Amino acid sequence: MKDLVILIQGPSSHVQQLKLIWFNFPVIWSTWVGQENNYNDTDITIFNTLPSNPGQKNINLQKISTLNGIKLARQLGFSRVLKWRSDLIPTNPVKLVNCLDNEKINFLTWHSSCNYFVDYFMESTIDEMEKIWSFDNLNNPVPEETITEQILKIENKKYNYILDCLSDDCEIFWAKYNINLSSYKKETCYMFNRP
Repeated sequence: MKDLVILIQGPSSHVQQLKLIWFNFPVIWSTWVGQENNYNDTDITIFNTLPSNPGQKNINLQKISTLNGIKLARQLGFSRVLKWRSDLIPTNPVKLVNCLDNEKINFLTWHSSCNYFVDYFMESTIDEMEKIWSFDNLNNPVPEETITEQILKIENKKYNYILDCLSDDCEIFWAKYNINLSSYKKETCYMFNRP
């Protein structure tokens, strides 16, 4: 996918590892002022100023780093964006990207008990991604509720769930919680009743 850029947003705790993993793809790093020493002159990087209001569960931090990365992706001529948390480590990024569906908005999965899209990563067109992340509500109990509200405003759209693609040879390790995301397949709330 020559039109796809990987937008890695958030803190800079796994930069060197992610550089090795995503080396075959163009990457935009959208992080925070003060973390400049983790990057070099060849990296495409945005150093955002931390806002005074982080929002409920830091949703404003997600919004700022993601939306600024999407805007830069547009300026650079990309037409699709894979928004990726900086603490997610994929084992096979090529296979993972091959699981994406260009006709749909791509997510990890849907949480049927809470009725929201799981927002650890998502992929779609620049226009759709900008619509999803251009919100004012910073006060929902969890960020996924706000993101889901935005996604459901996009008419006649279908969704693709990457959880179905995860396996021993295509895993995503969530460093923050020391778990593999394929483990979500064991929970029926993630595997059934998806929109």
